[in-house]
Amino acid sequence: MPRNYRMKQSKASYTAKEELLSSKFEKVEPLAFYRDIFPSGTLQNKGVLTEGVGNAIFRYEPDRSDYEALRDKIIDSYGEAIKSDGFGYLLPVDSKTFKELKKLDKMWHAEKSTGSKPIRKTVTVSRHNKVVTIIVKYDRLLHDDLAELKTTEGKAFAIMPPISYFGKKANAKNASCIHALVIDLDGVSVDNLRYIINHTVRKSVLFCSPTYIVNSGHGLHLYYLLDKPIACYNYVRKPITVLKNAMAKLLWNKYTSEFEDRDFQQWGQAYRVVGSLSKLGAGYPVTAYKTGGRVSLEEINKYLHPSDRISLPLESYRPGGVTGKTLDECKELYPDWYERKVLGNIPISDKKIFPWLYEKAKDDTKFYAKVGSRYHSLCILFAIASKCRIPFDEVYEEAEGRIEFYNRFVDEDDEVNKFTIDDVVCASKFYDPAFPKWITLDYYEKILGIKVKRNKRNGRTREQHLKSYIPFLRKSGEIKDTRFGVEGGNKRGTRLGAKDKTVRSRTADSAEQVVRDYLSANPSARTSEIIRDTKLCKTTVCKWLKKIKGIDT
Repeated sequence: MPRNYRMKQSKASYTAKEELLSSKFEKVEPLAFYRDIFPSGTLQNKGVLTEGVGNAIFRYEPDRSDYEALRDKIIDSYGEAIKSDGFGYLLPVDSKTFKELKKLDKMWHAEKSTGSKPIRKTVTVSRHNKVVTIIVKYDRLLHDDLAELKTTEGKAFAIMPPISYFGKKANAKNASCIHALVIDLDGVSVDNLRYIINHTVRKSVLFCSPTYIVNSGHGLHLYYLLDKPIACYNYVRKPITVLKNAMAKLLWNKYTSEFEDRDFQQWGQAYRVVGSLSKLGAGYPVTAYKTGGRVSLEEINKYLHPSDRISLPLESYRPGGVTGKTLDECKELYPDWYERKVLGNIPISDKKIFPWLYEKAKDDTKFYAKVGSRYHSLCILFAIASKCRIPFDEVYEEAEGRIEFYNRFVDEDDEVNKFTIDDVVCASKFYDPAFPKWITLDYYEKILGIKVKRNKRNGRTREQHLKSYIPFLRKSGEIKDTRFGVEGGNKRGTRLGAKDKTVRSRTADSAEQVVRDYLSANPSARTSEIIRDTKLCKTTVCKWLKKIKGIDT
């Protein structure tokens, strides 16, 4: 299907959704929308430092208006402009100013942009000795008066999470409070929207009513404003992510979206700012409609399956076990811990470890990544490469070579979904020893949409289990298979972890022989007596009784 036809369909769907929403709900202006998310006093006043109060942070890509504002600022700083540059701008005669303006034009690539074509500011950055040119995006603080929201009006790219932060960077370390939970539904048609309204807003059958429904272009953002903001402690982030994923699993189905593949997101995900442009371009802004009131975590929990619910209050996730020792005492007692956790001196070796893990991740993140998960797939690849001590240059070269592969299903003129070098540079930040800890198997499966077969230890310790996954070491004799305690592993010659410590030969039927011998001596013995006297586990005894006597226990 030609892209122009798809875009035309998307624009028609957007217009139909706007008509349906405006006929049933009140349209909310961006200022009122964000005032409801961040009530007065929630954010800091500009120029006033208030303890315990954070700021919202939005990110946007600067355009021609930002370029012209900087240009006028340079000209104003050097007095009256008396010279024309031939493009409609007045320039002062001063050579220093002329150089500054040329530098500005070069940085913003203004000489390549004419008319309404976007001006993009680029900058050269260095990542692990790799010099790359990327498009600049600005992070800006949103204060209590919300005056900075005017900057996002009409911007082609502007995103903000419903979270307040301490400091100037929107990262997990600086997160202060979560003010709303947002579910992003892609591929929502007008029929899907009508189903959502009937089964959430009117009857609350599928789920409780969202506070706002935001028309984001191709899809919808369902905003659930919380009655009480959630303090972003470390132990809170994982259960909130689990809660959001459970909500998405319930709200995203064949009746609410035309897409089958669900997109699960983290607790700190940012969304397009209301008032900025959607992916459909000029004339199709992101709009918000008031559909309900604030909700509580208890109310959200009621609609979820018991296995998906989180424990409340959230303080129940607070880790226990404070040592009661001072930092100086811990420094003496736990020097390794002090070096890693306090000083951050993580030992790094040039020797590769678990190369098979990196090779598997390299294939999975390449062939299972799809539009919407390509960036996160590369983040996983860089994090695992860091864990496996793969050289950065090798991983970066692999990631850079995937740009064309990742764009194989994207039209050449589709600038929105095109995978670029900027995405590779941003993902390369995850090449750090601190990141692999969050690459759990569940997260790996969720991002790539695959199922990974779990491994069994078979009585081995963790160290022995991991070693057994390096075949060439086993063949060379550097490590030995100690599942049954032979070949120099366990001196007693028993399977590690077994209750029965009797030395036996390494045969598959050794447990069967023990059961047979016991039954020969005690023909009328019950199953519980065999388990007690032989010290074999219940499943093993039942297995061999079924085979020997045909007893189904």
